[in-house]
Formats: sequence, C-alpha cells, structure tokens
Amino acid sequence: GLLSAALRRKWLFMVGSQAMRYRRAIPPFAKYQVWTVLDSVDDRWLYMTQTFTSPVKEGETPKRVYAQATVRAILVGTNG
Repeated sequence: GLLSAALRRKWLFMVGSQAMRYRRAIPPFAKYQVWTVLDSVDDRWLYMTQTFTSPVKEGETPKRVYAQATVRAILVGTNG
C-alpha cells in the first residue's frame, strides 16, 4: 500500500493541517487503537481520517470512539 511505498522511497508525511474532535477521555495507561482511512487525494494533498478507539479483535466493532481527527498531509521526498 501507500505506507510501504513511502517507507521504501524514504518519503515523509508532512501534516499541513489537522482538526481533532474529542468525544471522551482515554483513561491513563488504557490501551487504544488508531484506525487511519485515506478519504481522498487531490493533485497535492492527501486527506485522511484517524479514529482512536477501544481495542478490538479483528472483525469486531469498536465499543468506544475516543477521538477522531481529520488530517491534510503531503508526501515529501528526501530532496524536498
């Protein structure tokens, strides 16, 4: 996928902007998972949603959503 291609080419994800919506507090030392979905791409930017949830096993639905972020990022190579 995109992450493995970026790692192979030593590209970096540079965040241009982000907005975070907090739904409930994550208790101290509690485990959580972060799910990242690539929503769309234009000629310059990648638009992603990251969701912080209670831990789940594969195929299960998270019981709690702690926070959700909307991220606008760009891939930058080693020479800029």
